[in-house]
Amino acid sequence: MPYNQKRTLLSVSLVFLLSACSDNGGTTPPTGSDSGPAPGSDASTPIVSPLSTLTPDDGVRLTCAAIPRIGQEGGTYYLYHNTELASETGRQYATSTDALSFGSPKKSVQENVNGKLFAVLTGSPGRQKLPSPSARTTPCMNPTHRVYTHNGALQGFGTGITANCSTDGERFASEGVDLITSEEGGQMGVVTSYALGGRVHVLTMDGMNDHHRIWHYKSTDGTGDSFTLVSNDPLGNGDMKGGNIRHNDPFAYAMDDGSFLVLTMRMHGGNINPPNTRTGEIHAWRASAANGDSVVGENLVAGENEALIDVDDFVAAGHDVYSVNDPSVIKLADGRYRVYVGALLKAASYPSEDLSGCIAKNIKEDGYAWAILSATSQ
Repeated sequence: MPYNQKRTLLSVSLVFLLSACSDNGGTTPPTGSDSGPAPGSDASTPIVSPLSTLTPDDGVRLTCAAIPRIGQEGGTYYLYHNTELASETGRQYATSTDALSFGSPKKSVQENVNGKLFAVLTGSPGRQKLPSPSARTTPCMNPTHRVYTHNGALQGFGTGITANCSTDGERFASEGVDLITSEEGGQMGVVTSYALGGRVHVLTMDGMNDHHRIWHYKSTDGTGDSFTLVSNDPLGNGDMKGGNIRHNDPFAYAMDDGSFLVLTMRMHGGNINPPNTRTGEIHAWRASAANGDSVVGENLVAGENEALIDVDDFVAAGHDVYSVNDPSVIKLADGRYRVYVGALLKAASYPSEDLSGCIAKNIKEDGYAWAILSATSQ
């Protein structure tokens, strides 16, 4: 079945600061109305997501890039990402006025203010506006915004969630303390946040072994200074017996009706293993404005959370892609939604793109490179 028809049915350093991922009210979302019934209704009635008609876009948004996080400031789109160039490291961003064609990537500006290092995060979707200013005074005096991120203490994961604070929503400095501690001692990874009901909610990869999945924490008050556990399995994954079951890489986005859309990725085809395996599908969830504690399936069909789009849809559209990961989303000026994914491409299939400087080193087979692709709702 064609992909469009199928969908109709239905890190405590500034490196980690720049890799934080959420869209959560730090910038004002575009005006307009969201289509589709509110989540949480009878599971026998399909809940059709406004993203259910996603169709892959032609071309590549950025080459030698991964872990996309899209944001907006005024009429400019900011695509934050990890550089995959062998000659560079860390987070960068590229800008666009149409959310399709992006300029050359740049590193975020860092400013030294009275001996404190601040990163300028214009357009970053990771900025969380706090319901109430914090009473903390260092390194920020009564911060009004935070970027939540794992502390990176355990082989690319963290044992806790720390934050970077700001008093203007633009310049952020590391607070250097953990606000959440993993109850199982590690594996805290991708972090996203949203604010509902006067509290900050954090969704993060957490837990060990069969419990490694998305966990949900909520602040004890509006300052976002301290948190309690809401659920160690908010998406109902259950104890894992295989990575293809687990939902990963949450990204929260503020919708016009006051709810938050949460995108996740699942490696439904198994681990990345080109050319033998193509893997990765994108799912949607919703935290309603009335109940931020509950994150429910968005694109429900017969009670099942159907994927919005998967790697095979990109292949059917002409892309030679073997994995799609790390989704993020933005609403365009015309009311459509565009989702960005990190994608593992076969470099030889993209002769017009310069992928020679970023051939993936951690893939068994040579000749594959990370890039960013997109898909747009119709």
